[in-house]
Amino acid sequence: MSCAGEPRPRAARCGRSTRRSSWWPTGNAAEVLANNGLTRLRADNGSKFATQGTLLMDPYLAAAEDDRTWQQLKGASGHAELSGTVFITSTDPVTFNSGALYLAAASYVADGGRVATDEKAVERTAPLMRKLVQMQGAQQTSSDAPFRDFISGVGNPLVLVYESQVASLLMSGGRQEIGDLVVLYPDTTVSSDHTLVPLTDHGRELGELLSTDPGLRELAVRHGFRPQGAAADFSAATAEHTAYIDQRLTGVRQAPVPTAEVLRSMARRARG
Repeated sequence: MSCAGEPRPRAARCGRSTRRSSWWPTGNAAEVLANNGLTRLRADNGSKFATQGTLLMDPYLAAAEDDRTWQQLKGASGHAELSGTVFITSTDPVTFNSGALYLAAASYVADGGRVATDEKAVERTAPLMRKLVQMQGAQQTSSDAPFRDFISGVGNPLVLVYESQVASLLMSGGRQEIGDLVVLYPDTTVSSDHTLVPLTDHGRELGELLSTDPGLRELAVRHGFRPQGAAADFSAATAEHTAYIDQRLTGVRQAPVPTAEVLRSMARRARG
């Protein structure tokens, strides 16, 4: 769920860019999940090794609700690193955006494709949202730390990161750091819009430059973002990395995001 930013005041939107979430498992974890109907994988240019795929949210949430362990999944027994409860590592939903929007997408799927609009809706999915968070134990307050841990080969075999983190690493020549890792795009996700809200005339000018200046848009793309109205720029920059990056997000459904008030309530209930 390339997940979204903190609640922002409604104002003129300038210089907006978007990033999306993806889950990043090791190759072994991705294959085991696929063999058990939780993911669909795509191999790189005909290779037998998958580098990209789709996380199937309904089956994953069902597994989480049932407290499924790696040991209960067929094919996991030969991989010592796959043990314990199957869960996605995310950030703290109360203090960080990506963790909150993980809950937004998960609650949307769990409630039959309905966005939470009030406390009754939050209550319907609260037990599952609480389980998704509390099974992780201590959580980070920034998406960078679990991402760096993951590419270093430590931590949980399944972690929620921003697409921009993956794209930026690839475009900076970090492909050798990826190894056998696989990028999974959830079949239902939310986007993270980074919006500049100008408070002064100079701020408005900056916002307009972020939207129109080719150099600044190129810089945003280099950091893995999808600038508004610049899909071609993102596609060109990631053309060599389509084994990992899904440029068109084919088959990915964008879930609506609850209001800030509802999302805060959902996050507080989930963390307990």
